[in-house]
Amino acid sequence: MDSKKDELLRVEDFDSIRIGVAIQNQTSQTGVGDRFRTYGNVKIEEPWSGSIRLVTFAPGVLVFDTPEKTASEGHILECVVEVLGVSSPFSFEVTGKVTETERLDDQRTKLTLTLTDYDRASLARLQEVYSRRQTEIDEFLKRVRG
Repeated sequence: MDSKKDELLRVEDFDSIRIGVAIQNQTSQTGVGDRFRTYGNVKIEEPWSGSIRLVTFAPGVLVFDTPEKTASEGHILECVVEVLGVSSPFSFEVTGKVTETERLDDQRTKLTLTLTDYDRASLARLQEVYSRRQTEIDEFLKRVRG
């Protein structure tokens, strides 16, 4: 193969969108981020807890996979969402109320956050990022299949 264009598989074809999330629980005055928690102004590293993952989103709703004891139903959360691994990384903030929790295992909980304060344009931009990535994947699979 003489050029990158001729390569069938390229590592960059498998680059993925990365989402970083930090949560500030306004009800309990605690915070959770990537492998840490805050209690008031005290930050405690928790390397075992893992990160917060955005599971799905819809208009006015975000669903997160979080470390245990992040929040309970009825809690008010402020979240900062960072969208990385895209040509123009961006971040946005949302506020919402936890309307559902589901324990996934001993260390993880799924939280459904119904948004009360958010920028619709930012959520639309997030949707566009994922739509564009899906189109790229579909086109890649067509090329591989021939």
